[in-house]
Amino acid sequence: MRFAFSKSAVLVHLALLTIFLASGSCRASALGTYLPLVWLALATIEMCLLFPPAVKGETIEASRRRAARGLFRDPLFFTGIAGLVFILCQTLNGPRPVGYDGAALTWRVGPPPLAGLPSCFDRSQAFQAFFWLLPAWTAALAIRHGLTRRGRLRLLDVLAALSALLALFSLIQYGRGAAWRLWGQTVAPDYYGIFAYRGFAAAFFGMMFLVAAGLLITALEDGVSSRRRRLLFAAMLLNLVAAAFTREHGALLLVGCGGLAGLVYAFAHLRRRVAQAQKIRYLAALFITLAALAFLHFVAYPENALHARFQVLRSGQVLRNGWFEERQVLCRAAWRIFETYPAYGTGTWGFRHEVGRFLSDADWDRIVSGTQNPITCCCDPLQFLCELGLVGAGGLLLAILLLLVPFCRRLYLLLSANPSQIASLEESRLVRFPPVAVASLAAVVGAAAMGFYDMPFRDPLVVLVWFMLLALLPGLLPVPRGRLAPNDAPAPPREDRQKGARRWNPFARRRRHNSRREV
Repeated sequence: MRFAFSKSAVLVHLALLTIFLASGSCRASALGTYLPLVWLALATIEMCLLFPPAVKGETIEASRRRAARGLFRDPLFFTGIAGLVFILCQTLNGPRPVGYDGAALTWRVGPPPLAGLPSCFDRSQAFQAFFWLLPAWTAALAIRHGLTRRGRLRLLDVLAALSALLALFSLIQYGRGAAWRLWGQTVAPDYYGIFAYRGFAAAFFGMMFLVAAGLLITALEDGVSSRRRRLLFAAMLLNLVAAAFTREHGALLLVGCGGLAGLVYAFAHLRRRVAQAQKIRYLAALFITLAALAFLHFVAYPENALHARFQVLRSGQVLRNGWFEERQVLCRAAWRIFETYPAYGTGTWGFRHEVGRFLSDADWDRIVSGTQNPITCCCDPLQFLCELGLVGAGGLLLAILLLLVPFCRRLYLLLSANPSQIASLEESRLVRFPPVAVASLAAVVGAAAMGFYDMPFRDPLVVLVWFMLLALLPGLLPVPRGRLAPNDAPAPPREDRQKGARRWNPFARRRRHNSRREV
């Protein structure tokens, strides 16, 4: 297969963006390590404008004009710019002074340098959100305007391969008990692989397990080479094991329920699409794999940490350890902080600076973790609302809705289309969805559900992959081209302009006038 950089430039830059965040070289304590993201983001946008997807019969100049017109008219483009400017305003308008009032025996917060504008308590902490949102915004725009359907499927392959390598490294590190990450960096107290927190790894590997499963079902249906099927099966298995050994409740529920639902879906989807002999071979391979995992879990290593976590879940101790009560206390404090700063919030990670003022002595007694400086309320939507306010959280919600609108439109067109419009459509509407689209949607929903009782969206890699999957969803659905909306289909080359006609230019008349005066 020949490689043409002009056709894969956007895909290569998206892969580099993901690989850089997955390398473990970025550290929140040193924001300078995030600076290459700015250059990668600018280069990705540049590739979208220089090498856009071409339409048959269209010149490269016309393709570039169409790509620029579509990019600069996309509401997501301006929403992202507004969000980044909001984060910069929060960062620059700070820090707010905090002092103890001896007369009132309470802590008080002073005004920001510029009253009435977004502010923060710590500039370096507030600026972290800039590097969370910049890669995700860039990737979403590049997917919408720079990738074809084939390019989007290849991007999923890249994500599956990268997640398999990260899972392999994380499992090796977990088995050896080594206190190091890639490039020999020091680790956080609750590290897992390249991730500083197990909850980040749980969300990432849980999402990629479902995506790899969807790619595997598609490969089994299409009858591709056995090498590709084996690689996808290995990627799915590695992500499954890596997510399970995070020992996070959300990861165990996601891979457990997702795995069972995936088995049922795969059997129903492949029942009439795969020969009987192939079904027997696939079931035999699945049975052997499950038997090997059961042997390792129950017989070879019966005292492993994952087995102990399952015993805790079965006994119900997790519901009686006080963690849920602590979470409720912190969530109520986060809501009171939001009521104090409703418009602009406290700035990223401002919850940790303000939560102490909104906790009573009885609330402190309910915090069973023993920490005197809670950094999260274990509910990402509420904490984003608390730290970004109505303006910032509203912009983030608007960006998500803008990514969901094309998917909902295509979903409606797919469900209302007749089989005569697309030869591959089935009569039953339930089997029209491609497996990779179902798996990607399940990954997006599953990670979003984990965000309601943990903080997975505090990691830039998780945010990037989640927004990538959300932007990829519309292009994974087969929809009749004749029924696509103008914003979903590439615009054809303009043929209404006569040959030799000039494009209107508001400065052309002045230039001609000046040229006559010079003569």
